[in-house]
Amino acid sequence: MVQLQMNNRVASIHSSTPFSLFYGRLFPGLHDFQKTESHLLTEDQLDKRLEYLTALVYPAISEKAKATQQKMITAFNRTHRLTEFTPGSFVMVKDEEADTALDPKYDGPFKVVRRTPKGTYVLRDNM
Repeated sequence: MVQLQMNNRVASIHSSTPFSLFYGRLFPGLHDFQKTESHLLTEDQLDKRLEYLTALVYPAISEKAKATQQKMITAFNRTHRLTEFTPGSFVMVKDEEADTALDPKYDGPFKVVRRTPKGTYVLRDNM
């Protein structure tokens, strides 16, 4: 039941439900289908639906997701300032594994050797 609810919840990133994107239709609901007639689509109708999904729906969803992600990146960057360190400068590194309040909160100093293409830094220990 939880998975069904997740698949029918509108995702904020693309404003659609995973169920509707996967099956190309709305979820029919949890009803008693014993007395209903089956109206299966023909092979030609299924081909047209698949063509419609791949030509229009999926590219539109992709563009919507990219636009939403760009908005999220812009909002994040507005409130978070990243500091760049020049090679040769000295930095301290926060110790995430400090056990007690008496342990030092920072390790270092370390010398900045270079910045990697992904934005992390290579440091050299001066000891």
